[in-house]
Amino acid sequence: FLDPSRTDVAFDPAQAREWAPVDQYTGGVTHAILHLLYARFFTKVLHDMGLVDFEEPFTRLLNQGMVGMNGATMSKSRGNLVRLSDELEINGVDAVRLTMVFAGPPEDDIDWADVSPGGSMRFLQRAWRLSGDVTSEPGVDPAGGDLNLRRITHRTVHDAEQLVEGHRFNVMVARTMELVNAVRKAID
Repeated sequence: FLDPSRTDVAFDPAQAREWAPVDQYTGGVTHAILHLLYARFFTKVLHDMGLVDFEEPFTRLLNQGMVGMNGATMSKSRGNLVRLSDELEINGVDAVRLTMVFAGPPEDDIDWADVSPGGSMRFLQRAWRLSGDVTSEPGVDPAGGDLNLRRITHRTVHDAEQLVEGHRFNVMVARTMELVNAVRKAID
């Protein structure tokens, strides 16, 4: 995929230097095992042949957890699947995504029976309603505003990059929920 138009060589080594190694590999542990094995094998062969100047195909690896149902791995044959189309129709894609991100660290397994797409939908609706209640103009002097709200806002913004880069999305969502609560309190 580095250089699909070439017919004389597998790829131009300059393309490999530009596009590889991959910065972040994220995958489920059950599927990633063979993908990683094959990717590492081929990368090492290509390195030994002098076609690439790196020995590992990925600079970072994140094995994401699995989603289960009532304590068991989901399976078509057992019939214990989450009908995602139903969840999307009831709660919407944003609520389902937020539920997955908020459920816990991405490397942990989660049980779908323990999560609440409905709760995520209610939070998103609350945040949306709140956005319409903010009446201050951009550029207003923050010195006259609510000191507690300013503290929580600054902490949330300050910590956001580190939390997202560290794949602590659930903590970032919790901080955002705290911020929404603080804004609601300040407005009220």
